[in-house]
Amino acid sequence: MLKRAVSQIDIKIHQDWTKLIELYNIVYARWQQDDMPDGKWIEEFASTRYDFGSTCSFIPLDSITKDTKISGSLAGKIIDSMLPWTTIFKKDLEHFNISLNFYASIGELKPHVDGYSAEIAKNGHCRMNYILHDCNATSYVDNDGVIESYPSIGGNAYLLDTTKPHWVINNEKRYVFQCVFYHPFDQVADWFDAHPNLVYGG
Repeated sequence: MLKRAVSQIDIKIHQDWTKLIELYNIVYARWQQDDMPDGKWIEEFASTRYDFGSTCSFIPLDSITKDTKISGSLAGKIIDSMLPWTTIFKKDLEHFNISLNFYASIGELKPHVDGYSAEIAKNGHCRMNYILHDCNATSYVDNDGVIESYPSIGGNAYLLDTTKPHWVINNEKRYVFQCVFYHPFDQVADWFDAHPNLVYGG
């Protein structure tokens, strides 16, 4: 029996995302203008990480996009400070090794498998995408020849197996809160199935 590679998660997040979107757009504008601090090449992402002090990092994702400078990710302590409910979120998931980031794209993503170290890849990895707003975008996963997909509907969350080739068809700006799990998809999906009606923020 073929295992699933996409699972909808029963979670709601009550959050005004305006300030985080504004911060992303400020950093994104600097990136477009080549006005960034010195960067550090991160092999597993095939990209350069730009650190703004010790609290905020920006990683462009040109390696997986069809056009340049259309997609990137914010990470670091800034996520925790701007989204205080993540303290409870992390406690609920304390038995998992996770990382949080804020992602945006204004174009299509090419089929790709998320790049991590050999040790992480060996153990498996997956990602929760919490869609912030409705947009004309569809995400796809090639699950051993069976194509699974989900739409970008605001307030919905999906877990996807990022060890499988996946891509996005998109012609609008798409904002997503992401939680990366450095664990096998089935293990994480089973936990969410056993813990429905999750609510954060407010």
